[in-house]
Amino acid sequence: MSFEKKSNKSNNEQEVEKHLDVEIISKINDQLVEQLVNVEDKVYPSAMRLGQESMRDVLNYKAPKIIIKNKDLVIGYLLTIPAKAEEISEALKKEHRQDKILYVWDIAIEKEYRNLKTIFKLYEKLLAESKKQKYKKIVAHVRVSQRLSKILQQRCGWHFIKREENWSGFGEPFDYLEFDLNKSKKQK
Repeated sequence: MSFEKKSNKSNNEQEVEKHLDVEIISKINDQLVEQLVNVEDKVYPSAMRLGQESMRDVLNYKAPKIIIKNKDLVIGYLLTIPAKAEEISEALKKEHRQDKILYVWDIAIEKEYRNLKTIFKLYEKLLAESKKQKYKKIVAHVRVSQRLSKILQQRCGWHFIKREENWSGFGEPFDYLEFDLNKSKKQK
């Protein structure tokens, strides 16, 4: 995903933004999983997709899960899991494999809705929900090619830990980032 500041929005684009709602996922059902997989299919190359079964596994963790909807249609999401979860713990630094640290498992936003305003809406909801659930930190591997790593560091106060040139065999660099919820920085 590439996040660029859009300007000169058409009336249609401005109207669509008015209908975007950011919500915490409270109920998991087949329709929701199907919509999330549909977004994933539009956003990621096939090697990076979770698919329905893995998507359900991630959704079953007790951790913040956030969707963005345009009216009733899911157009984006952000999924987290506890950083101590077996599925991810080996990829994290030892000090991040503990209670009260979240790992951003997946974030996807359909291209026509991808802009700074949308990512900040997701980010703000993630921070609020993470604090509410008493998490201390959030960590993530973020694709370098999509500029999100740079945005999170420069505009949102995330800390760069290291770059992994071929993270998980995806053939592209990812930055390993950390956000300390006790030192929250407001976006600029």
